[in-house]
Amino acid sequence: MDQTGYVCKGMNRTFFEAAKSGNVRALNEISPPWSVANEVTPGGNTVLHIAAYHGSLPFVHKLLQLSNANLEDGMTFLKAKNMEGNTALHEAALGGSEQVVITLLEFCPDLVNEINKASETALFKACEGGHAKIVELLCPMTYTE
Repeated sequence: MDQTGYVCKGMNRTFFEAAKSGNVRALNEISPPWSVANEVTPGGNTVLHIAAYHGSLPFVHKLLQLSNANLEDGMTFLKAKNMEGNTALHEAALGGSEQVVITLLEFCPDLVNEINKASETALFKACEGGHAKIVELLCPMTYTE
């Protein structure tokens, strides 16, 4: 387990460290690069969850580029939820990465209304993390019934 609570067990250590550090070069060296989509931690976190939480913007961009090339699997990957029901957007909002939040929303605006198992949106996670700029970004986008 690292200091953020992510457990690497079950995920290739190279993928885990690359996502956490934003090492795009390591991602480019993986063959085939899309194979990272199948890697998850015991908590259900994909490399996108990890990169989003850590604010690894170039790595997130590369993952989105790869998912765009694999559109059907890409949307499933982008909307993947971990064991808490969090998407990568939830993780980016909690981690405080404004640019990753913007990037994820540009790619898939529907993520803003995804709820986790506690019925929380990414807006709630941004509030929980005390990230005012992300709250400002998400407030006008969040749908309420």
